[in-house]
Amino acid sequence: MIIVAVAAVALLAGTVVFWSRDDAGSTASFCAGLRGGENPLDTFDRYDPSNADTAQLQRGVDRLKQLETAAPREIKNDVKVLVDTAEQIVKALDAAAKHQPVTDLSAAQVDQVRAASQNVTRYATEQCGVTLDSGSSAPNASVPTTT
Repeated sequence: MIIVAVAAVALLAGTVVFWSRDDAGSTASFCAGLRGGENPLDTFDRYDPSNADTAQLQRGVDRLKQLETAAPREIKNDVKVLVDTAEQIVKALDAAAKHQPVTDLSAAQVDQVRAASQNVTRYATEQCGVTLDSGSSAPNASVPTTT
């Protein structure tokens, strides 16, 4: 009986610890994620609007989702804004989903995406030493300068 009670308490404590654990990523995991994969901007830049295949854009969404999982609390919501918007764009451009209604991006949403992008880009530069410029196959690590 005592063993069962101790096991129940241990299980309850483990459950509390598990559920109270912060599900946010970390700066280290976000930076490693940035360095360990393709520049998300390049993934979207390769999209050819004359080709109805949205697979390239979906790879960009998947890449952003990886970064969202790794993102620390400071930029988690910003990365989520980028993921949600990218998903909305893929849906709008998907030829197979033409019969489904698509919501246009409002000016407020465009501003929100711009601000989120600036926050993530700034964070990547300041915290990871990574410059997210379009046109590179991988994020560029910034070289710190000394004066």
